[in-house]
Amino acid sequence: MHRKCSEAEAYATNIDGTQKKNTTILLGGCSFSTNQITQREALLNNLEYLPEKPKDRIAWRIDKKTKPTGWDLEWGLEEDSMLLIGVYEYGLGSWDKVIADVKLNLAEKIFPADSEGKPRPEHLQTRAEYLLKNLPKLMTKSPTKAPKKKEKRERKSKKKEKEPEEDIRDYLEPEEQPTKSSSRRRKRTKNIEPGAAEEAKPAEAECSDVVFKKCKEMMRPVRKTLRMLENPKDDADTEEQLRQTKSHLLTIGQQIEKNCEGKSDEWIKEWTENLWVFVSQFTPIGSKQLKKLYNKAVRQSSESQTKSSKKRKR
Repeated sequence: MHRKCSEAEAYATNIDGTQKKNTTILLGGCSFSTNQITQREALLNNLEYLPEKPKDRIAWRIDKKTKPTGWDLEWGLEEDSMLLIGVYEYGLGSWDKVIADVKLNLAEKIFPADSEGKPRPEHLQTRAEYLLKNLPKLMTKSPTKAPKKKEKRERKSKKKEKEPEEDIRDYLEPEEQPTKSSSRRRKRTKNIEPGAAEEAKPAEAECSDVVFKKCKEMMRPVRKTLRMLENPKDDADTEEQLRQTKSHLLTIGQQIEKNCEGKSDEWIKEWTENLWVFVSQFTPIGSKQLKKLYNKAVRQSSESQTKSSKKRKR
C-alpha cells in the first residue's frame, strides 16, 4: 500500500503539469486518499513506543500528563494508555473490539452510540489520533526496537539454466510459478545503470529521482495505458487479460521506440533499459520479461497482418 501511494503521488499531475495536492488509489474496489493513508501511517508508526510482548504491553503506561477530555465520565492516563493498547492490538477505528476487550477495562467508561453522554465510540477516534500524534512528547524514554534478523541470502547458482520462452500467461498467474523463477524476481536493484542486469521483481525495483522524472515525462503520452496495465479489469477472464496485456505492451513499446528516434546507439541502449524498468513499476512482471513479451507481441502482430493480407489477395 505504501508503494502504491508513493507511485500514485509521483505520477499524479494536473492538466497544467503541476503536481496534484491529493490523489486517490483503488484497492479492493474502493477508492482511498493517499494523503489520508500517509497521515494514518505516520500516526501508527508511533505505536513503536509500546512493547511487543503482550505481558509487557498490558502493563505499559503513558509517562506524562495528557490534556483533559471534558467528557462526562472520569478519564485519565490509565484510560488513555488502555486506548492505545487497544489500537495496537485491533487497529485504529475498531472500537467495538477495543470496548469488548475485558483486559482493557474500557466498557464502563464509554457510553452507547445512541446515547447523548461522552465519550461515545466516535469520540475515541479523535482522542486516539491526539495521543498517537503526541506520543513522542508524552514518553520520557525512546522506543526500544528489537534488532532485526538478517535475512539469509540465497546462494546463486554458478550454472545458468536455459530458460524457456516467456508467455504472458505465466506472469498473470504468479501462484503457479516454480520456486526458482520466483526467487529470481526477489532480487533487488536500487539504481539503473546502462547495461546493468535487472532480474528483480519490478515492485521492488527502484530508480533515482532524476531518472524516474525523466522517464515519467517521456512516457506521459501513454500514462492511461500504464494505469490500465497496473489495474486490469477484475471481471475479465484469463484470455481477455492476455489480449489486453499484449495490446497495452504494444502501445507502451511503440512509445519507447518513438522516444529513441534520432538518438545515438549509446543513448538508446541506456534509456530503453531505464524506460522498461519504469514500466515494470506498474506490473508484477520484470523489465526484461516485459521487453521480451513486447518483442513477441510485435512478431505475432506482424505475422497475423501478413496472414490477413495473403487471404485478401486470394
